[in-house]
Amino acid sequence: MKNLLLVGCGKMGGALLEGWYQSLAEKFSFYVVDPHKNNVQKSVFDNKNVCFFQDIESLAGDIAPNEIHFDYVFLAIKPQMAKDALAALRQQPFIEKSIIVSIMAGIKINFLADHLKKSEDSIIRAMPNLPVSVGAGITAVFSRDRLHEIVKSDIEAFCTQVGKVVWLNHEDEMHIVTALSGSGPAYFYLLVESMVQAAIEMGLTSDVAEKLACQTFLGSALLQEDKNQSADILRKNVTSPGGTTQAALEKFMDNDQFKNLVYQALQAAAHRSEELSST
Repeated sequence: MKNLLLVGCGKMGGALLEGWYQSLAEKFSFYVVDPHKNNVQKSVFDNKNVCFFQDIESLAGDIAPNEIHFDYVFLAIKPQMAKDALAALRQQPFIEKSIIVSIMAGIKINFLADHLKKSEDSIIRAMPNLPVSVGAGITAVFSRDRLHEIVKSDIEAFCTQVGKVVWLNHEDEMHIVTALSGSGPAYFYLLVESMVQAAIEMGLTSDVAEKLACQTFLGSALLQEDKNQSADILRKNVTSPGGTTQAALEKFMDNDQFKNLVYQALQAAAHRSEELSST
């Protein structure tokens, strides 16, 4: 049985833990540190496999007599809290042999290595997105050095239990991933929100508009995955010359204003990720 420590159990950390617990509880014992641990839905978990702690110090005091060490330490905290959390972890012997997996946006491997006093080859960065909470997320992963096959297999298991995984070639690509898939669900919800509001103003009830918009996007994504075709090909396939779809797309695509707006939005998110990496 391996030991996994999850530092931070908010929306993302909690979603990951629930996904892992469903299928990895026979291989891993889970330890969770979160100052708001009383708000965590602990009823989902068997306390034999998941132990919750208020802070690093209380965890250390509980496990020290048993000399427990962690195979993996996942950092699922806000980047702004990184320095304090890393300072608390650095003092603990239980992370000496740990693989550190950070899902903090913008926090680079060299920063983590410096603050944890660990080698860079023991640190991995990952960027999941919120759909991991329903097993349909995607996680981008980067490591500086080639991982041992057992470690790589474990990391892929963590990711595939809650969706899909892609491996990056360069750490700087994480800024783009953050802008695209990390923040992407919010863009989707904004578009759905806008379409639903327009439909309501045109005469549909909110319930009908919500169902139509949500299922349209869900079905479109599944169709693209099934057909394994690019979005531009599928868009052209559904656009009849002179039809209703073309009339709408002409508004979206006038002077490339929609594409330019999307590009500017992703640039803004990526730039913010870069700012976080330099603080």
